[in-house]
Amino acid sequence: MKHFFLFLLTVVVLNRFGVARPAPAAWPADTVRGQARLTQQLSASLCTRLLAESQHTTFTALTPAQGQVLMARLLLGAVADNATALTALLEPMGPTRGRALKHTLTDDAVLRMAQQCPLASTLIAHLSQQQAHIAISDDERPTLLPVARLACRCLDTAAVRQPFAQLSLEARTALSGEAIRYAAQRNQEALLAQYGEALANDSTLSQQVGEKVTLLMLEICPAYLLQLTRDYPAPAAPKASPLTGPNIYF
Repeated sequence: MKHFFLFLLTVVVLNRFGVARPAPAAWPADTVRGQARLTQQLSASLCTRLLAESQHTTFTALTPAQGQVLMARLLLGAVADNATALTALLEPMGPTRGRALKHTLTDDAVLRMAQQCPLASTLIAHLSQQQAHIAISDDERPTLLPVARLACRCLDTAAVRQPFAQLSLEARTALSGEAIRYAAQRNQEALLAQYGEALANDSTLSQQVGEKVTLLMLEICPAYLLQLTRDYPAPAAPKASPLTGPNIYF
């Protein structure tokens, strides 16, 4: 879980959603009996604690370090809320398998939290934008939001045919990039008006715009992006991530 969030906060991630969204992918069947129910319980605890935290914490004022501390505290609290159920599920498995399943449970609970709690996307998107050192100006946002929204709708549509989590790593990565490029092409006129003709010829500018769209998407459909961060665990050395944003080619 620690690595999951450390890596999440070092990559460019997406847009915000103002309301809860349906799951973009079917959750896998229990690895062990009771796993899915416990995942939901952990997620519910996280959402409850996040809501309580929002009463006295302005998430958009947090630094990445403060955000890491907050998320660690929320996770510890959710685990404590469900300690009896966790012990009953994990203890019979032994230390090694138990630790592995606990990591899976907490990762899955965070994915569900991102889908079910609008506050979670606000927090994750803000911290990711800070960590990535990417600024989206008030002037750019109205141009980029329609691109991000359409890319998320494309992923939603594809998930109806086949749940995102059931796709291969390569297919998930390719589908995400294709969705962003398609959305950019559909909004080509507005993007060119915002950034000029250089957008079609300058690969650096194109990638920067792709990164901003990806960051905005975290606010709208975060679960897809969070799934991708799990596909690419924290690397020992710098490594390409699917969340650095594709080039926007027309």
